[in-house]
Amino acid sequence: MIEALKEINEKVFSTPLMQKALLIMLIMAIAALIFPSGKEPEIEVDTTQPEYGRASYYADYFVGKRTASGAVYRHELFTAAHRTLPLGTKVRVTCMESTRSAEVIINDRGPFVKGRIIDLSISAFNAISSKNRGVIFVKLEIIEPHD
Repeated sequence: MIEALKEINEKVFSTPLMQKALLIMLIMAIAALIFPSGKEPEIEVDTTQPEYGRASYYADYFVGKRTASGAVYRHELFTAAHRTLPLGTKVRVTCMESTRSAEVIINDRGPFVKGRIIDLSISAFNAISSKNRGVIFVKLEIIEPHD
């Protein structure tokens, strides 16, 4: 009996087609472990405390590309990227130098540059500071948390 199973194992699993199928199943199993669902993980956000840090703006390269929310990035809209705030959250961003502020909707993930807490659309950045500055120090306040 054991010999028969060994023979079947050698005939079935040694074929190139079966080896490819097993490799695909292994890759899918690993992907399922790494990315268990299509939903973002829920993160507790303290809406009572402002967040302080550096802000930058999206480069023209991103115009027309999809954001994490699925929306297409348009530089004239007041949108932003944040690493952890839920997509759809409305945030007031205040430049600490000029004290001007703008309300933006979080629709993307980022920034992925160390030391920055938010990436603003160019129009939102220009509303609170000069685009020539590149990076500014800001305060973030949640206006409307997203459900």
